[in-house]
Amino acid sequence: MIISMKIQHHSIFKNLNSNNIDWSFIRNDFEEEKYFMPRTKEEYINLVKNDYSNEIILNEISSFLDKLNINHIFSLGSGRAFLEYKLKIRNFKVIVSDNDKSINKLKQFNLFDKAYNLSIENAKTKLKNFQGLVLLSRIDT
Repeated sequence: MIISMKIQHHSIFKNLNSNNIDWSFIRNDFEEEKYFMPRTKEEYINLVKNDYSNEIILNEISSFLDKLNINHIFSLGSGRAFLEYKLKIRNFKVIVSDNDKSINKLKQFNLFDKAYNLSIENAKTKLKNFQGLVLLSRIDT
């Protein structure tokens, strides 16, 4: 049995004038530095390369996967997928997913093995026979 829980997400957004988070709006808002999804593949790669916020986590995950001889990752709630891209360039097979349609930009960039627009609940069928690490790094939204 899978039980879903929802953790309240609290953040201050610069231009969002709503009590409901509209991720599509936020991902397209250049002023939202932590959430903005670049418009081109080149911009995305440059932004990821200049982001060092998850280096410790990146090294821990890489070490853990190498130790267990695992090379496949399925990320749920990937968001901008910066961590996932850094894992991908370390030669892991990476599948990203998100419940927001901004994931389709990542799909167009063709940087990941697969990209799915689906909720965690709907991911169950994709995960049924998956052999690898399931990454839940953003469970607050």
